[in-house]
Amino acid sequence: MGKRVVEGGPIRFRDDLPIAEAEIPKPLGVPAIALLPDALTVWYKGRFFELDRGKGEGRARVWDRAYSWREAEPASKREERYFSDHRRAIEKAGDEWMQRVIPGATLGPSVAHVLKDKVQELCAVPMRPPQRDVGRGKMARREDGSLLAELHGYERLLHVDGKVYDLLSLGEYVARFEKAMDPKFAKELQAECERASPADVVELMGGSLDRVDKKTYGVIKGKVHYDRRTLEIHLDGTYFIPEYLGAAAEYLAKVAALVDKRLKLEAIDRLFA
Repeated sequence: MGKRVVEGGPIRFRDDLPIAEAEIPKPLGVPAIALLPDALTVWYKGRFFELDRGKGEGRARVWDRAYSWREAEPASKREERYFSDHRRAIEKAGDEWMQRVIPGATLGPSVAHVLKDKVQELCAVPMRPPQRDVGRGKMARREDGSLLAELHGYERLLHVDGKVYDLLSLGEYVARFEKAMDPKFAKELQAECERASPADVVELMGGSLDRVDKKTYGVIKGKVHYDRRTLEIHLDGTYFIPEYLGAAAEYLAKVAALVDKRLKLEAIDRLFA
């Protein structure tokens, strides 16, 4: 078969060269990547944190036991190990995928650009709007090119017992109930959330029940600080409240989709290098 090239505009090949678009989004079938540590873990600013009984970042309380946060192995290191350990299987799966997408074709580099655009379009991973930075400490975001950092809208997570939770700042959580409060008190409470602990915020609300709906107070107390057994997360100068997001498997499926897309782009680069 002679060399084929792409014409300008939509995908149009000279002669009759086919591109099997239905094959593009199909998974490569490579080994699964294990990114989340087994222990209770926080993902924050591109970093993994695990509980530690010694000195570390911030503090935590789990079932009335005090901990700090120790930074765990970076996600990028876990990813590098995965790509290294499975390199042969990855390249084989990528090459076979390319043969299904463009069977038996010998093509020029102009096709690579078209195929990459198609991969970006057909293998897009649904994301959410990026979460704003609510940290009041001096922790810098880790920028190391990890795949997890590409998942916008999942910048602050708690992983425990096979479940994933969003981490809302204390102020973000309380702000959801502003309409059930006296407007002036709602502003005062927001200011208090910037400097007080969850227990202090609940105490302030409990002493101002004439300015806040009692059922709302009960909901906030039950979530933020019911007693000393309530999970407490303090990191980067901020208290965080976990809110159930879903099963860890659902989150990891997004990670797997990002891995799949990256490997397909690499397969295209290998063929047209």
